[in-house]
Amino acid sequence: MRWHWSGVIRLILIIVGLGAGIWEKCVLGGGWIPAMTLTILVSLAIPDITGVVWEAAGRLMAWREINLRSGTLDGLAPMDTGHRPMTPPRRFPPPWRVIEMSGGYAVEDADGQQLGMFYGSRAAPDVARQAKTLTMDEARRMAANFARLPELLSTRKVAGRS
Repeated sequence: MRWHWSGVIRLILIIVGLGAGIWEKCVLGGGWIPAMTLTILVSLAIPDITGVVWEAAGRLMAWREINLRSGTLDGLAPMDTGHRPMTPPRRFPPPWRVIEMSGGYAVEDADGQQLGMFYGSRAAPDVARQAKTLTMDEARRMAANFARLPELLSTRKVAGRS
């Protein structure tokens, strides 16, 4: 793979060098010697240029691998030195509870972190439907169902294992 890309880069730079030489010859009225000199210098610089590019790419890949293992990218779990996935700490610990507030309901986790808000209208159901809003009863039921997610997901995991 390295040879392929360095060959492509070398070809592009030779074309650029020849283009600069032709520009020098035709537009600026120079000779072919500066054009060939520029092409040779660019060709000699190719290994250095590709070396710098490959070193930068290697460092980027090493940095990405470190961050992937640490769990900071792509949502992966942190890894210990044995490269076994560790269980990440729960971000929103259960139980989740529904709290009534003016104009709707909020769902909080065990630490008091607000996870969601469900707003409802105290108007009649047909007025709320026409305004395309939830009624207070619909907002309460949605908040209650949302608060049940941790227990529903844990029972799904247990059922899937047996």
